[in-house]
Amino acid sequence: DADVFFGSLLFDYDQVEWLREKMEKIKTKFVFESALELMSETNVGTFEMKPGKDGAKAGPPPAVQKILKKFGSGKEEDKLVGYLSFLKIGPQLLRFIPGEKAKDLKNWLTVYAYWNQGGEKNV
Repeated sequence: DADVFFGSLLFDYDQVEWLREKMEKIKTKFVFESALELMSETNVGTFEMKPGKDGAKAGPPPAVQKILKKFGSGKEEDKLVGYLSFLKIGPQLLRFIPGEKAKDLKNWLTVYAYWNQGGEKNV
């Protein structure tokens, strides 16, 4: 039994399906740069990346997507640059937004930032 799951770079279909089944009872899940089916299992408090009930794609909530658009030019090739910029400044910006969802999103962003910055200090 685990309380938290961390996963990254998981794309093999059989592995993804096996993991999804094993992760069902785990409350807090951090899944980065993996198959969309697995990334949609991400859940940190009230922040989750499940597809919307209206059939919308899995991913950050609409409010976060609007913020992400402010960090890029709108061109497809600039989306990654905007996303990385948001990862750097996002946790600091979110502290000014009240509510549990912002807190949980900030926690996800902070863990994601640490996850992407290797080295002994982050371990």
